[in-house]
Amino acid sequence: MLLVANQYRQIPMIAMIHHGCEVEALPEHDSKNHQWIVHLKIKKNERGIVVSEDFRLTETYLTEKEAINRCWDYGKKIINGEMKGFPKGNS
Repeated sequence: MLLVANQYRQIPMIAMIHHGCEVEALPEHDSKNHQWIVHLKIKKNERGIVVSEDFRLTETYLTEKEAINRCWDYGKKIINGEMKGFPKGNS
């Protein structure tokens, strides 16, 4: 993970499973602006090979809880093919 000017702090991993894919909520705290940035990672097993992709959104939230909830919402939408990113489909 690339941190810009050390202004972000990453919290420990929080994960859930959706349609066979693992969604990791990795919200980042921007101490400069006192906001939480949505960052998530989706891991998918494709024929025995684990493929992962990171997603960051420009939206910010006042609380860590809000950012984590957005990670879950966006992760589900990406997996379901409702957002540009990870292709729809189960592992």
